[in-house]
Amino acid sequence: MENAETYTPPSPSEEEVKWVRLLATGEKAKGVAEKLGLNKNTFAYKLQLLRAKFNCKNTTQLVSYFITNKYID
Repeated sequence: MENAETYTPPSPSEEEVKWVRLLATGEKAKGVAEKLGLNKNTFAYKLQLLRAKFNCKNTTQLVSYFITNKYID
């Protein structure tokens, strides 16, 4: 195949890994927002963008994606 491009999945930022690590502990989004000093609505919006970035339908799928791809333990 000529000029075939290979797909490279996005990599999370350190901040995104931190967020998902907190969510993986079972912490609700509201609690994570409070720990990070963010407004709960701002965090909910950022979480929505993060799920879209990794093509995840919900937070459980996002956490699973991060574990499967060894971004978190």
